[in-house]
Amino acid sequence: LKLAYRYPFQFKGVIAMGGDSEHAQAPRSVGVYYLVAEDDYKNIDVKREYNSLKANHIPTQLMIYKGERDWPSREQIDDALKWISQKK
Repeated sequence: LKLAYRYPFQFKGVIAMGGDSEHAQAPRSVGVYYLVAEDDYKNIDVKREYNSLKANHIPTQLMIYKGERDWPSREQIDDALKWISQKK
């Protein structure tokens, strides 16, 4: 996220799979698609960040999938990529 925020014209969006990012200076041109497991200990942080971005009108999506701290499925990643590709 930091790299995308530093160079917003190089990124259309980011798939974020963790919390604790610094997004105070998030540009509106970079969308953030959060993927987090239901039982991941970072779940609360991710939800907080998602709500903060939403409140600041930053394009964002949140997908919570079943399981513990693990990689999302290929289909979930494909959904995130589709969302980013459709972002204007």
